[in-house]
Amino acid sequence: MWGPSAPIAPSSADGFELNSSIAQLISQNFKMLLMTDPGERVMYPEFGVGLRRYLFEFPIQQTYSQIRERIATQTAAYLPPIQIMSIEFNDSKMDQYQLGIRIEYKVTSMGIADVLDLLIK
Repeated sequence: MWGPSAPIAPSSADGFELNSSIAQLISQNFKMLLMTDPGERVMYPEFGVGLRRYLFEFPIQQTYSQIRERIATQTAAYLPPIQIMSIEFNDSKMDQYQLGIRIEYKVTSMGIADVLDLLIK
């Protein structure tokens, strides 16, 4: 087992749900990096992309560029094995207070390739 899954949920087998693979753990850690607001994590004031901060920004290329840059710098600093392949935004079916984002990434050293789809409300 690779550690507890988030959010923590009870399990009759192990006491609480666990990540069953390294790929699940990497995906969970990446999602935590994206969703954590800077200043939220104790002892790491710079940690986190803080995607919710962008909910009330205008969905224009400048905003998307800022988000891409923030994701790239935070990933390089805190999860350097992850290589981001693409970041796409889906605002075609969203209302003005939602942000849809799709990130394709890989961890070449472990042979892992995955996609993270998020809908931030």
